[in-house]
Amino acid sequence: MTSADLDEKPYLELTDAAVRKILETEDFGELLRWMQAPGRLTAAFPLPEPELEKPLAAVLARLVWNATPLPGNRYRPRPLSKPQRNDPCFCGSGRKYKQCCALLPPLIDLDPEEIWAFAVNHLSPEQLEQAHAEHAIPPALLHTLAAHYMEDGRYGKVVELLEPLFGTGSLKRLDERHELALNILCDAYDACGWRDEKLRLLNQLTEQAPKPLRAAAWERLATIQADAGDMQGAWQAFRQAQRAAPDSPTLSVLEVTLLTTEGRLHEASERARFWRHRLERDPEIAPEFLAFLDGLADDPQSMLDEIEAVRSEPLRRLLQCLERVQSSPPAVSYGLESWEEDPEETAAFGEDALQEDLFGPPHAEVATSSQVLVASDDLEALEERWHECFPMEKPFSTHPFPLSDDDPWEEEVVDEWLAFLTEHSEAFDSVDILDDLVVAIDAFYQEGGGSVGQRISRILIERGITILDALEQARPGLQLHWGILENRPILRLLARYALLLQDQGETDAARLRMEQLLRLNPDDNHGIRCLLTRCYLEQGDDQAMLDLYRRYNDDCHVDLPLGAALAHYRRGEMAEAVEALYRGHQLNAHVIRMLTARRPKKPKIDSMGIHLGGQDQAWLYRELMLDCWQAVPGALDWLKQHRPRGQ
Repeated sequence: MTSADLDEKPYLELTDAAVRKILETEDFGELLRWMQAPGRLTAAFPLPEPELEKPLAAVLARLVWNATPLPGNRYRPRPLSKPQRNDPCFCGSGRKYKQCCALLPPLIDLDPEEIWAFAVNHLSPEQLEQAHAEHAIPPALLHTLAAHYMEDGRYGKVVELLEPLFGTGSLKRLDERHELALNILCDAYDACGWRDEKLRLLNQLTEQAPKPLRAAAWERLATIQADAGDMQGAWQAFRQAQRAAPDSPTLSVLEVTLLTTEGRLHEASERARFWRHRLERDPEIAPEFLAFLDGLADDPQSMLDEIEAVRSEPLRRLLQCLERVQSSPPAVSYGLESWEEDPEETAAFGEDALQEDLFGPPHAEVATSSQVLVASDDLEALEERWHECFPMEKPFSTHPFPLSDDDPWEEEVVDEWLAFLTEHSEAFDSVDILDDLVVAIDAFYQEGGGSVGQRISRILIERGITILDALEQARPGLQLHWGILENRPILRLLARYALLLQDQGETDAARLRMEQLLRLNPDDNHGIRCLLTRCYLEQGDDQAMLDLYRRYNDDCHVDLPLGAALAHYRRGEMAEAVEALYRGHQLNAHVIRMLTARRPKKPKIDSMGIHLGGQDQAWLYRELMLDCWQAVPGALDWLKQHRPRGQ
């Protein structure tokens, strides 16, 4: 049996059915009887000599059995011993082996990894998890288990499972079989809100992975750039993908999509026809895909709009609701009340804050000067009705997404809350509802709903920021502390806005919004001060960096003292630089070694937060700030000189 035989559809179907039978019974006798059933083999392979059917069926049964992982054997094969010449033949003919199946032409043994490709489709999610615990699943097939985790909303488990596949030392062993794993891992990063991790992975693959996977990474980057409106960057990524894998069928759709996005419809049609004629000679291309290219050639805009409409129909309806109110500024239906301390609430708050707020200073407390955002009676009643039809919980603390998997975009749910928004346009004046909608788009739509979802998110966020700016203008010195639950929706919108502006390259505007967030919530539960550190250093504003460090001089994060050390170093204030560096080392004994190492090993990153003083914190600091240190001549050498002994 040659590798060419494995490409034959009848053989693949017979092998798949045999593997399913083995996993059901784990009994070779049952498999043999099933395989030797009249017509079973000849349906897949017409035989010139009918008397060969039972012997060949027995040989094939033996080959598949010997390569199939058995749940009862820790998901490893239990191969049969080779029959001796004078043993009764295993096919059941009654003759000796030497007089029966030994006379058949020798067949090539099956590779257990090839059989695993069938087995993963017949094992339950629980069995796959057990097989992974036994280190039995071939790495190239881990995407199957990851897909089950994705369906269950266990995004952190997906990252934990697949991220090691793409470690620096493993990249050269990857091939096109890992593309599914890459796509699932990127989707999991999106679901966790880890955009930077996704981009780092893709960029790493474009530099170090073999060509098939390098092309897949470039294609994904092209889509990301196009969604962000950077068509020049999208085309550059497309050309790189084309160089890496010029015959990849997915390039056809990507090229037509980019041309259509730019309004170059005639070129899009011509390129679709070109790809259609080029790919029709490939026997592995499905007829459905060729028919799709025919549709693109006839009318690329309508074809792509139809796909987008199916994917983003609820978003389109949400945008229609929003467009009806977009021309008028939001009504500010909020008041501000001073926060009054209640011993029971204070105790509850203290326990809640210390357990869930991951970035606030240690022992943070609600300042007595804080205000509470209070909705008008009418707006509060409207919000209560909204939560009756909108099932999603608020995110846990400062995490970007809710921990529950209640999906507000499910067909039976989305119609109800969209009808509510259609009837009550004043709902778009509620920061609570605006917050829910932004979280729902980011949490439950892949890539944030594409360009449509990103557009809607920005409109919703900026509507909430308009309300916030009006409140702050009316109340100079306003403080809205995170520990007060009523304040969280508007603060979460502001934090998202600052990050959105930063991602879009609007650095000056992002800085102003980060500073506004620190002004409103000095405890800075979102850790914005760490991002401001980078912003100040990138802009060369050493004084702002040092002022921020003094403001949070007892901070538990290493970013500020190291940022101050770099600022002092740039100003030639060496004694102060060493003092700040020593403070950083006190907070995290790993960070200087991690920052100066050429290729440090990445530690495990917990999706629920970082370990202060741990290697994960040091790694994340390196990922965020290494280029800032590299940009200052001599700074890393100075760090090495002051690295503590033993590091």
